[in-house]
Amino acid sequence: MRRLPNGELPNEFAARRVVSDVLGVPVKRYEGVAAKRNKMVDAVIIAPDGEMPLEVVSDTLAVYASFWAALDAIGHSIDLPAGSQSWVVQLSHWVKIGKLALGLRVLLAGLQPKPYFESDRDYPEILRRSGITGILPVESNKPRISLMSDGFSSWENPGDLNDFVREVFAVATDVPEKLFAHGEGGGHAFIWATISSKWSVMRTSRHDDSPFPAEHLALPPGVTDVWVGVSLVGHEALRYNEHDGWTRTGWYFANEIADAMPLELD
Repeated sequence: MRRLPNGELPNEFAARRVVSDVLGVPVKRYEGVAAKRNKMVDAVIIAPDGEMPLEVVSDTLAVYASFWAALDAIGHSIDLPAGSQSWVVQLSHWVKIGKLALGLRVLLAGLQPKPYFESDRDYPEILRRSGITGILPVESNKPRISLMSDGFSSWENPGDLNDFVREVFAVATDVPEKLFAHGEGGGHAFIWATISSKWSVMRTSRHDDSPFPAEHLALPPGVTDVWVGVSLVGHEALRYNEHDGWTRTGWYFANEIADAMPLELD
């Protein structure tokens, strides 16, 4: 994931925007000692009763990270000339991104602006050979091809939101440590779900009739609140704390937000 000009990661920038909008207070990038930044929290919530640290992490599997690094190299998107049809393209993990990017503009220009799914009987063979598993035409103020990766059978990945949070903290052990070290009162953790995350996370953030877990979630020491975001249009940011349990924030990703923010988050 490429950093923004100020050195901040896009997922940190976007998390600050979400938390600030929901809480109605400024959330500023933490300007700690630059040389030790990997040991500092990512941001600080400026609340009326004091500052609270915010740490941001993505749910990314190691095998997924290597493929995502190749997408990072081209910014997860390919710009198109003004007036062109924009597309979202989903790719198999074995695709050589550099080679595919060279001919993708020409390939898509020859297709009708309609959805193409690998399960379709008439799915173009050239797409299958190229490692493209799905294509969707979209509206965008900035014509481009947005590149996504296939998931990891999230339909078959059991567990609910509580399991998701526990598994993330089991890997990202430094998140509670950073929050606790910043202040005795602890702080907030923001987790970006990805296409490889549990299907229950995607469903709950997309459908407001999907129930939250009934079980209490015990947060690690140092973590007072957990936020879960999905950088897909139409998904709602979720929040958990010991007092209120899981709640919906009312903050949804929309096309105009996606166009205005650096949302290559995974």
